[in-house]
Amino acid sequence: MPNALVLVINCGSSSVKFALYNGYEAANFKPVKLLAEGIAEMLSSTEMALTIKQKEEKQKNLHTLTEDCAGFHEFAIPIILDHLNSHFQLTDYLVGIGHRVVHGGQVFQQSVIIDAHVLNEIKKCLCILLNYSKNCALQYTNSSIAMRSIIKK
Repeated sequence: MPNALVLVINCGSSSVKFALYNGYEAANFKPVKLLAEGIAEMLSSTEMALTIKQKEEKQKNLHTLTEDCAGFHEFAIPIILDHLNSHFQLTDYLVGIGHRVVHGGQVFQQSVIIDAHVLNEIKKCLCILLNYSKNCALQYTNSSIAMRSIIKK
């Protein structure tokens, strides 16, 4: 069966939740299939727990943040992407990325495709309402092309 993978990400202040779906069947009006889901949680300023569930198997690993790491989200997202790419070939089959942004202010009233303009508007909202870390996660995930370049590093 062909793959049309869709990654959904939700960044909190100290966590990154994610789910990977095969949306191929959605084109035929059938339910999408959940392939994997998980959470990266910051345990301390130097330690992260990554829990991933695939099928019935649940795996939890601890990771130590490197000293040169800019922040938790910048550390967690590449690890999540590496894992998903090694199991599901994101570089070949990723067709979309959804990112939950709660604080769209008065600017965003519905779902939008993240482009340079939208990212700038979100930055304005985040500067006012939230810390800057969620914006960094958006930059990592704002397009499948950018996602593929990160995965290939």
